Amino acid sequence: MSLYPVLDCTTLAPLPVKLSLDDYFNPLINREYLETSSRVAAEGNIPLSAYLSICKSLSSTVPHENLLDNALPLRGVSMEQVSLWRSLILYAYDLIPEEHKYLGPQLSIIFDSIDAGDNIASFHIRLTYPESIRGFEARRLNKIVTLKTTKLGDTQYEPVAEDNYRFAYELREATAFVHERFQAVSDAKIYNNDGLLNPFIVLFYRYANNRHIYMPTDTTIRTFGMIQDWMRPSDVASYSDDPARIRVTNRGGWSNLRVDIKAKPGDRRILEQILNYSADVLQYLPYTIKGPKEPTATLYGVELEACSDYTPKQIIDAQKDLFFICKNDSSIHGSKGYCYELVTVPASLRAHKRLWAEFFEKVDYRQFDTTKDTGNGMHVHIDRKTFKKDHLNRFSWFIINPSNKDFLFAVSERPTKRNMEDWASTPNCFSYGKKHSVARRAVAINGGMRGAVHYKGDKTVEIRIFKGIVSYATVVKNIEFVDSVVEFTRTANTNQVTLKHYLDWVSSLPSNKYTVLRAFFAEAKVEQHLPLAELTEYVWSATDDEDVTEKLNRAPFKVTNEHITALNKRKRKRTFVLKNGVVTCLSKRGGMLAKLDLDIQKKQTRGAATFAMTNV
Repeated sequence: MSLYPVLDCTTLAPLPVKLSLDDYFNPLINREYLETSSRVAAEGNIPLSAYLSICKSLSSTVPHENLLDNALPLRGVSMEQVSLWRSLILYAYDLIPEEHKYLGPQLSIIFDSIDAGDNIASFHIRLTYPESIRGFEARRLNKIVTLKTTKLGDTQYEPVAEDNYRFAYELREATAFVHERFQAVSDAKIYNNDGLLNPFIVLFYRYANNRHIYMPTDTTIRTFGMIQDWMRPSDVASYSDDPARIRVTNRGGWSNLRVDIKAKPGDRRILEQILNYSADVLQYLPYTIKGPKEPTATLYGVELEACSDYTPKQIIDAQKDLFFICKNDSSIHGSKGYCYELVTVPASLRAHKRLWAEFFEKVDYRQFDTTKDTGNGMHVHIDRKTFKKDHLNRFSWFIINPSNKDFLFAVSERPTKRNMEDWASTPNCFSYGKKHSVARRAVAINGGMRGAVHYKGDKTVEIRIFKGIVSYATVVKNIEFVDSVVEFTRTANTNQVTLKHYLDWVSSLPSNKYTVLRAFFAEAKVEQHLPLAELTEYVWSATDDEDVTEKLNRAPFKVTNEHITALNKRKRKRTFVLKNGVVTCLSKRGGMLAKLDLDIQKKQTRGAATFAMTNV
């Protein structure tokens, strides 16, 4: 195992202490960089001068084998001859000027021919510098130098003097060209995602400057180019009282570090960033929230997609009690500077009302993009344990029932029905048979869809219909609506899971129940959706205008002008007319004289007229 000297934070010079790679980036062991947290690294990639300084400090411990493991021959040699090409690589590596060894050149061999005695007739050494050196064209750095007529012992390369001289001259000329190019580019910087030594050296530099060191997620970092949202070591230092919270392990190479950090409950510093999309809120805030008198209250989790000018730190600071984190989601967009998804811990309805109220008291609504053009959404998760027996089936049926489609669109506050369909689609229930059969199989029919209702395994049931509007009243309305449907479908039987029964049930509750939702229902005049919902429930899959007319004239309820208006609105033209209690269809299958069909055919079929048939 290689040991690396701890570098002084100011001078980047090596100190007497040496550590393994596993221990080097563990703040509980290497505390050198934790004591200079005021140093802040410049934005961008590592400057060339700092890169070379760190390389020189580490030169005594940069192992040759790390170079050799990556210097595989391109062609013409078998693995049995590995000692051959290793010795050649070492020979070529030793010819490279010291300052260029620090730049991370990669050497590879192209063998032209090898005789039966393992003597090399000729071969090429390809010298390739990292493509990430900014400031000039990387492809001009790739040089090939040639060595001919060589002799080889058992394990030691023995070059012929004349060819050796020529080879060394070509190699030095190639590196001199690179050196001149470097000197000509004052702002040359090194990326962190390629070359042999680059990832390691860049990590040293960032560690020395207290930036981007520890990622607080349980992931394996396979390339250093992926390291973007790591914490500062000065923040991690506070965990020194609990070593079990941090684990840093090296899994076989510089580009494969595993870093595990468990957040302390309630520690805001870790949350002052936009976390990965896959981050679990319970990993950072491992608790649920409900009142002392709510032992059996249903728990809801909220995901509110937002675009604002508030930084993640400001969003976290605005919470009196921590109840959500900020996560990345590429689908979020808007006109403001920051896009994130506010993901809450599971909490009761009452807890959500208080927590969101305290948050919105600290922020300015004008700092958020609340236009309808964003397309951002709000999702509400319901604890799966809430649903017993057929409860989930009835709940799902209320959401996916096509009779409730217009009503749910109004509740969602989405800009268009197309937008609703894009983000919160429902299955085509008409194609699954009769209504009662479909209602009893709602979960099975909806299963597998990531639409209006989405089943997240055995954890939660996700409702995705809502437009993401950063508004306290809207957030509460949405949660109240989900809670009301959960409670309504808890006791109603399948035949009662209709819009009319639901609105009647809400009206029957005490006036202090679902106050925000009731205010929305009044504002949106949701009762206007009742006639069409009632008709869709009754007519179901009938699409032919005359079939619909026939069914309406046999309806078990009184058909009113409101029903006809709703039907015509869906047809987008005046198709049905109600007169003297009878529904008439204005849409005919025939031409302009089709209305005379019955009268004329009756006249022609009167009597017993006969005709003679003549063979032709």
